[in-house]
Amino acid sequence: MRPDEALKILAVFEGKLTRLKEERDNLAKAKEALELAEPGTCRVTVKFIVFIFLRIFFLQSKLVCVQ
Repeated sequence: MRPDEALKILAVFEGKLTRLKEERDNLAKAKEALELAEPGTCRVTVKFIVFIFLRIFFLQSKLVCVQ
């Protein structure tokens, strides 16, 4: 796979992950508002999403250097 193709795939994945994070954040806020969850109980998920974002940025930076 060419680096430019890989960058496009990573960009699409990053967009999907961003939307997923926004949906998760909205769901957490709704649960807190409805008192279905304690504030800040979904921190593990947030840490995992941040980890994935960091991996995406790392891969993108490596691919940009290859081009």
